[in-house]
Amino acid sequence: MSANSSELFSETITVGSRTYHFDVKASSEGVKYFVISESRQRKKGVEHNSVMVFEENFDAFKELFSKTMGFIEKL
Repeated sequence: MSANSSELFSETITVGSRTYHFDVKASSEGVKYFVISESRQRKKGVEHNSVMVFEENFDAFKELFSKTMGFIEKL
């Protein structure tokens, strides 16, 4: 957590060699956002990737994520 944001929620799940972090934060200005991070072991260390979604994009992200999961469930 950075010095200018506060963590509101945090959950972690490890599946095989990958660890996923789901964090909800608020900036010092009160803007809410969430971060989905992935860490995984590689031959030369740990690889990190993350996606940040800001408050104004929550609905669009949720809609597309739900559509994607619906498609996956039909496979």
